[in-house]
Amino acid sequence: ESENPDLCRPVVRISLRGSYLAGDQYQAFNPVCAVSPCLCHRSFTCKLEYAALSKPTFGIFDHIEAIPGTSTQQILRDRLGIIKKADDAGFTGYYFAEHHGTDLCLVPNQDLIIAAASQITSTIRMGPMVKLLPLHHPVRMIEDLCVLDNLTDGRVEYGVGRGIAPVEHYWMAVIGRVLE
Repeated sequence: ESENPDLCRPVVRISLRGSYLAGDQYQAFNPVCAVSPCLCHRSFTCKLEYAALSKPTFGIFDHIEAIPGTSTQQILRDRLGIIKKADDAGFTGYYFAEHHGTDLCLVPNQDLIIAAASQITSTIRMGPMVKLLPLHHPVRMIEDLCVLDNLTDGRVEYGVGRGIAPVEHYWMAVIGRVLE
């Protein structure tokens, strides 16, 4: 068997980022495992490398829940103020839940609050965490994402998933059949 450099190159890189507290200082790390299948030797190697990262960053995850005795309009106005303060304070992200038919989330379409917040913030990144894929038409989602990307000047981060509350899927299916 001949040594062929093309057969010995890394083909998979797995990267995990994080930080840990060492004494009173954060130490950032970026372990990268490069898995190299060496076809000429029929073996695998894994090399763990560490690359320095910048200081840790923080974001906020929000459900925008109902508050007894407070109007929805007031809650939304207050929440936009909190998002603005988070942006001013240097938070790097603000992310919104999607829930339907419950007080757990007063903004079931996160795109609306992201669009509003994008007009009063300048650096904070925003997005759904997560947009429930089974409940949305894919073309509509892509179109809305493009509008958000333009409104936020590229600060939108889009998380997608299937959701965890079967009742929300049921309600959407029943309403969809009634409307058809």
